[in-house]
Amino acid sequence: MKKKVHYDTPKNKNNIAILGLGWLGEALARKMINNGVNVIGSTTSNKKLQLLSQSSLKVREIKVEAHAIFGDWSAFMKGVSILIINFPPKRIPNIETIYPNQIKQIIACTPKAVKVIFVSSTSVYGVSDNNNPIKEISNPKPVKASGRAILKAEQLLRNHFETQLTILRFSGLIGLGRHPGKFLAGKQNIENPNAPVNLIHRDDCIGLIIAIINKNCFGEIINGCASVHPMRKLFYEKAAEVLNLKKPHFKASNTSIKTKIIDNSKSKILLDYAYKYDNPEDIF
Repeated sequence: MKKKVHYDTPKNKNNIAILGLGWLGEALARKMINNGVNVIGSTTSNKKLQLLSQSSLKVREIKVEAHAIFGDWSAFMKGVSILIINFPPKRIPNIETIYPNQIKQIIACTPKAVKVIFVSSTSVYGVSDNNNPIKEISNPKPVKASGRAILKAEQLLRNHFETQLTILRFSGLIGLGRHPGKFLAGKQNIENPNAPVNLIHRDDCIGLIIAIINKNCFGEIINGCASVHPMRKLFYEKAAEVLNLKKPHFKASNTSIKTKIIDNSKSKILLDYAYKYDNPEDIF
């Protein structure tokens, strides 16, 4: 049987723009640059622009608003063959209107010939109706406003870029600077103690993005999530204990609940990808 591989090294054949050098975007950019790929990134903060510009990163200040893009978008996209859209909706009122309008601004300024990876979220799914694992073909039923905003953004991007677009739906992000032990430490009366967790390590987020580029895998929707789904109560108690933090307290659960288990089999088969952190507890 052919052994699946981790994708650490992007093939140096594309000029890549990363819209959003946040926690994930900056780490992705540095990984690519260290391997000789031509990358340009963006930030909305002039202070961060100055900080990042002192390193090897090529950065422009770009701010995408609902009514316009501020910054030199043409210069940012000059010669770019792949655009990675990597900024989530903010937790603000009217985000279901604002975020899709931000995406519309990007679409209006970006040719259809550009290949696009949209960093999305498994929040577009909601919970499973029948407790079966949720695959990419599952009908999205977002519960929160942010999930509905992301789903609208996906639809707009698909209508424009069509087969030039791949949507990468990540589960909850963990990794350096985002240890799950801090997520619920000390909190009381938390619901759903028996629910399975859906998480993905930042290293695997980066690996999946690089795999999409190396495999030229566009025109797809792909879930990104660890294969193992520990029980919520046991996982977060252990995570807090590892950091010597106060354990969270969960409500007793005597009733069955609808669960949400993200299926990642497509990412492993289509991209021939092996997760580094296939069990979220590996971060411990």
